[in-house]
Amino acid sequence: MEEGGCPMLQSWLNPNTFIALMMVAFMVLMSLYIRERGKNHKS
Repeated sequence: MEEGGCPMLQSWLNPNTFIALMMVAFMVLMSLYIRERGKNHKS
């Protein structure tokens, strides 16, 4: 089996892709956290 047989898997294992996914997940978590804090602060 050749290593280049599955380019999609290799692109997913790319460090740059991993860093981008981590940044997106971090931004989503932060926005959810801020929204929850704003809700609790209002009431």
